[in-house]
Amino acid sequence: MGAFLADGLFFQPIFLVAPSLAPAAAIVYSVVLHTLWGQTLGKMLFGIEVVQMDESKLQSNHALMRDLPAIAFQLYSLAIDRIDGDPTSNLQVATSIAFLVWIVVQLVTITLNKRGRAIHDFLAGTVVRRVWNPLRP
Repeated sequence: MGAFLADGLFFQPIFLVAPSLAPAAAIVYSVVLHTLWGQTLGKMLFGIEVVQMDESKLQSNHALMRDLPAIAFQLYSLAIDRIDGDPTSNLQVATSIAFLVWIVVQLVTITLNKRGRAIHDFLAGTVVRRVWNPLRP
């Protein structure tokens, strides 16, 4: 969760300067960095990486599959924004609540399995592993 929040902080300037580009940029950032290094900047900061279930390097199709739920939420949010630009509308609020529920379900899933896999890890056949402990240099 810390890596997710750290990545969100890295994207704050993009959200402020070009909010319409930020969702697509975040997806590209995630898929490309996971494919190249198995990590985003947030994961690097927290000493974790994503690998395939057999512990081999993450392939681009797995990285993309891992981000499919996020892509679906982004596309849905963009469509809703086009239909109804009012951020306080019932549809926008329901979308935000659905996203928060998704995050809670992800956290529960991570907690309830031995390898700490989230739903998107099950979908993509991936697992997150610790590569170093940020509290122990």
